[in-house]
Amino acid sequence: MKKLTRTILFALVAVLASAAMVFAAGENVVVSLSYLNGTYMGQLAAQLSELTDDLEAVYEAAVDKLEAKVGQDTVDLSWNTSAAFETIYPKSGETVTLDAGSGLVWYYGTGAASSTLLDVTIGEELAPAASLTAGHRYLAEQETVITAVSTSSCGAEGRWKTTATGTAPVQLPFKDVAVGDWYYDAVSYVVERGLFNGTTATTFDPNAAMNRAMLATVLYRIDGQPAVTGANPFTDVPEYEWYVKQVIWAYQAGVVTGTSATTFSPKGTVTREQIAVLLYRYSAYRGYDVSARASITGFSDHSKVSAYAQDGISWAVAEGLLVGSDGKLNPGNGATRAQVATMFQRYEAWAASQ
Repeated sequence: MKKLTRTILFALVAVLASAAMVFAAGENVVVSLSYLNGTYMGQLAAQLSELTDDLEAVYEAAVDKLEAKVGQDTVDLSWNTSAAFETIYPKSGETVTLDAGSGLVWYYGTGAASSTLLDVTIGEELAPAASLTAGHRYLAEQETVITAVSTSSCGAEGRWKTTATGTAPVQLPFKDVAVGDWYYDAVSYVVERGLFNGTTATTFDPNAAMNRAMLATVLYRIDGQPAVTGANPFTDVPEYEWYVKQVIWAYQAGVVTGTSATTFSPKGTVTREQIAVLLYRYSAYRGYDVSARASITGFSDHSKVSAYAQDGISWAVAEGLLVGSDGKLNPGNGATRAQVATMFQRYEAWAASQ
């Protein structure tokens, strides 16, 4: 390439020198230009064409190298840069990665970092795997991965990337459900999807007991609220009640049974084992695989599980839908609306994978 360039330069010098000699000798200019065009100019055009071909070859080779480099993914384009905190909503298991010198504000939820963070709020270091504190601001001393343990919210600035897929939570109208409550995300989930309603326009009653009519209604809504026909077999489920068609549907689908041949006890509190059984039966009704089983003998109160609930409890534990507390299943304990909302959030995630 350099040799060819020098050749062209020498040719240009020769052309200029010849032209100067022609003018100096006073010869016919037209004849001299015609002579130059037939000799030096032709050679110059050929050399320029050759140079163009060489340049195109060099360009194509460079493009090939660039494409190969991009194909090897040598450049990570997943990093974001921001001068101000940008809000992120990581779900459980999702991550936010900070580059060295980048900042984080932890708004709510539970999360832990892979490396030491500087807690700017209190001027102390936060050890790896220790829980982040809501409202505190952190600085990454090196590239650090923050993993959400629950549905969370945080803000990142500097250079960062994330696997978060969550969105801003629903603005709930309930004065008894606040951001930061352990059941906030579950209540938001079931309300947003129309599975639960509030007990009033401004209350959810998260700690109120869930009753049998409510549970049948949630399953009916999950099933798409199909048309209901047929006779009502229960004398304690009057035709004027808001839950009558839900109970009839659940009974016809084999999801619920009565507390006797003619009673349903709609206002009766549902127990944890009853919820497991109803979810088990509904899953079978939907054609899902309900063959999974887990041993429950590791729970200190496993002997308290009713005979009819053995399969439902074992299945729910195996699928992670029913979680013990302090080594106990508490099968006969009543479940609150918040607890049932949490179970249905887990159930919906499980059902989506079937």
